[in-house]
Amino acid sequence: MPHGMRILLGAAGLFCIVTPAWEFRHAFLHPGWFSLFFAVILLGAWSVGGSFVAAAILGEEQRWRVADGRIDIDRRNLCRSWVTTVHGPDVSATTVKEIGWDSGPDTYSVVLGLVSGEEFESPTFEKRENATMLETRLRERLHLD
Repeated sequence: MPHGMRILLGAAGLFCIVTPAWEFRHAFLHPGWFSLFFAVILLGAWSVGGSFVAAAILGEEQRWRVADGRIDIDRRNLCRSWVTTVHGPDVSATTVKEIGWDSGPDTYSVVLGLVSGEEFESPTFEKRENATMLETRLRERLHLD
């Protein structure tokens, strides 16, 4: 996940958490029967804000490093980073996935399916030809053909 998106999600989440709590503070300083109504609104806002903050913290960023016979996939979020190494015999299938969009043209990505059932998806491409070229290069580097 790009850093700008991570910052935007975190800021939006904090806004959803802090703003309603500040605006409704008087309803909870002097509780009454109406406080329950504001508590429901506040919990809804906190659930949305908490989801945004969790996405900012736990959203994964991937970087593929392709070498002869293997791919090192560097994965990280704000909590940890780890590397998954994929060798040719670990791959069960490579496919080009079409991603349909309502608001724009379709995009394409390469999906690397492993024997373990795990899947890794490449960044998206605007043209199918570019995704097909990447799939071909990955198959050649992993000696799958």
